Amino acid sequence: MSDPVIITGMLTFLGIVITAYAGWRTSRNKNKTDSSISHRKSLSEDEQKFRSDLLTEVDSYRDKIVSLMEKLDALSVTNAELRLINSELRGVNAELRNINTTLVEKISEMQVCLDTVNCTTTSTTTSVITNPQTV
Repeated sequence: MSDPVIITGMLTFLGIVITAYAGWRTSRNKNKTDSSISHRKSLSEDEQKFRSDLLTEVDSYRDKIVSLMEKLDALSVTNAELRLINSELRGVNAELRNINTTLVEKISEMQVCLDTVNCTTTSTTTSVITNPQTV
């Protein structure tokens, strides 16, 4: 084994094996790196699409909120107007109740007067006095 040709051959073979192993490791690491870069790009594209969709949805909700706020403002104005009208109608209703009470009292007084005087009146006059709603 001391022949220099054999030693040179063995060293050459050993160099080839070491070079092949190093090439194999390098290509294996490069494939992993390429795969992870591709994976990151895919994630980045998915994330960008997600963000874009999310921004679109947020803009949609923002438009809906603005629309609802405008409707709320309009309804608030209408509500205030209706409260004012309601208050006025309550006043008118109270006045009409007072007038009704006064008329009922006057009708009662007239009925008492007719009963005590024993006036002879036509049935139409009595029905008008007792039922003023029929007129």
